[in-house]
Amino acid sequence: FTFEPKHYGIMLEFMHRGGLDRLIYSEKIDTPLKMRLMCDVIEGMCYLHSQQPPVIHSDLKLPNILVTQNYVAKVSDFGLTRWKEKTSTLSVGVTRGTVTHVAPEHWIDLNCSRSTKTDVYAFGIMLWELLSESQAYKQAGQNVTLIQQAVVGGQRPDMTLVSDVDIELK
Repeated sequence: FTFEPKHYGIMLEFMHRGGLDRLIYSEKIDTPLKMRLMCDVIEGMCYLHSQQPPVIHSDLKLPNILVTQNYVAKVSDFGLTRWKEKTSTLSVGVTRGTVTHVAPEHWIDLNCSRSTKTDVYAFGIMLWELLSESQAYKQAGQNVTLIQQAVVGGQRPDMTLVSDVDIELK
């Protein structure tokens, strides 16, 4: 920790391989390794969600998963994280998370309380992106309205793009 005025900081472990989003495009990662990395994320999120009160990440996505030299994934970037409280709400917008990872209930009701389910939905989108090596709703570009309409209308990423995974996972 550094507590010098205007130079506050905390030193953390160096993550040699960077964000998982960059890793899947810079190295050929096989499905078993992808699944092991996702198990690391699951363990981290289970720990956060098991706290009293639960810690809700609110911006779970591939760039926020950092990977060590030995391919261990760690959840990072807690800029939008909040400890869940009875009065806690999430206002959805470009500045409050990644629009492609926002759960449908938060598009329908902007006053919808954050919960562990918020992170579970984002994890599902993140898992699809990892396995397909594509961005969710890429065809909509950055058009928030199109993404919102698609998600609220029940559209999800195309599972046919995830071809090399056991049908049981799908």
